[in-house]
Amino acid sequence: MAISKEDIAKLLTSSVAADLLSLYHKNLGLIDTPENVARRIGRSREGIEPDLKELTRQGILNTKQVGNLQVIFMDRDKDKQLQAMLAQLMFGPKRQVQGSEV
Repeated sequence: MAISKEDIAKLLTSSVAADLLSLYHKNLGLIDTPENVARRIGRSREGIEPDLKELTRQGILNTKQVGNLQVIFMDRDKDKQLQAMLAQLMFGPKRQVQGSEV
């Protein structure tokens, strides 16, 4: 599923989503429980739950069962797609400058 402009708008208006994405960018490869992820960003699990569900729905974060624990991790391909869409929204479509894309 592709990330839509509406999905990006939801992310840009949520400080919790920004905190979650920042956490995963600063800790590449992070795999942790929702409780520990919440603790890492100074929030409660209940406080991050709506944004976790939204990021999971968009495919940016994924969950899996490890033993009896549910863990969360970032889908790097979806994150790259999100970053490219954000760059395009901020700076416009790619353009050619002296033989290279900008």
